[in-house]
Amino acid sequence: MNMALHSFAPGGHDARASAPNAGLVADALHLEDVSLVYTTDKIETLALDNVHLRVRRGEFVAIEGPSGSGKTTLLSVIGLLDAPTSGRYRLFDEPVEKLPLRGRALLRSQRIGFIFQDFNLIGDLSVADNVELPLLYARVSASERRARVEAALDTVGMTHRADHFPSQLSGGQQQRVAVARAVVAKPSLLLADEPTGNLDSKNGEAIMELLLGLHAQGTTVCMVSHNPAFSRLAQRVLFLSDGQITKETFGNDAPRPRS
Repeated sequence: MNMALHSFAPGGHDARASAPNAGLVADALHLEDVSLVYTTDKIETLALDNVHLRVRRGEFVAIEGPSGSGKTTLLSVIGLLDAPTSGRYRLFDEPVEKLPLRGRALLRSQRIGFIFQDFNLIGDLSVADNVELPLLYARVSASERRARVEAALDTVGMTHRADHFPSQLSGGQQQRVAVARAVVAKPSLLLADEPTGNLDSKNGEAIMELLLGLHAQGTTVCMVSHNPAFSRLAQRVLFLSDGQITKETFGNDAPRPRS
């Protein structure tokens, strides 16, 4: 794999104004004082604790932290799968923290793509049909769907497997299909939750090549990872602990924020 690793220098824990190119590039997302509490009959769990985060359009951000630190929960809030208990959240300049379920679902289908560790492909559908699903929800015409599915599969090198089923694919091939499904609707924001976690090193590197290529084309990427080598390929790495961003680091080639 021909990827140059960046070295990182320590940054602050408040990520509101410390993204690369701060003040120069518009926000993709901006969280202010965001908390999320899960409540059951017997206990309340503070999953996110007054999170401040600003991600610029076109930025690649990695998120690290121990199990249970809130990484997947943070992605769920960013991706409008969960609504924060308190705080403010703007996604592409639109306030979204109080959107109803239907409004969140519509915005997800229009602006966000998801990649999951476990692929989440539907076993009864072919590769092409799995990739097509987001376009069906978005009510894209049949001819446009065919063209986009073919282009997405070509991007991940899986055109020759279009008629196969997930059970006929290796783990690396299934994740390639998952990437194609995530990008077929041309999302502005790509959220990847441990996209290499179930893959061997070779396939993991191949998936990172795809993510880096999509980022180079202008897609904003937020990725949860337990692999420091992959995290360091991002422009910025956030560290979570107990639902809080405790530290962030930047690549040496990333412009520093204005004071």
